Amino acid sequence: MSTDQVMLYYEKGMQAVEMQARVFWAVLGEALGEQEKMTEVKNADRPDLKRFYELYGNKIKRG
Repeated sequence: MSTDQVMLYYEKGMQAVEMQARVFWAVLGEALGEQEKMTEVKNADRPDLKRFYELYGNKIKRG
């Protein structure tokens, strides 16, 4: 194996490891973000109507 081939494999391997790390931290960040949102809603005594109307607006029609 030539030096050029070794360097190519090394660079591609490092790029793959960096990409795996980015994906891992992104997924972990999203999971933790969702966890905080879920605990926020579970601890509420009453539904937050203001937030509900911001999210859904007039999409739900009453019969």
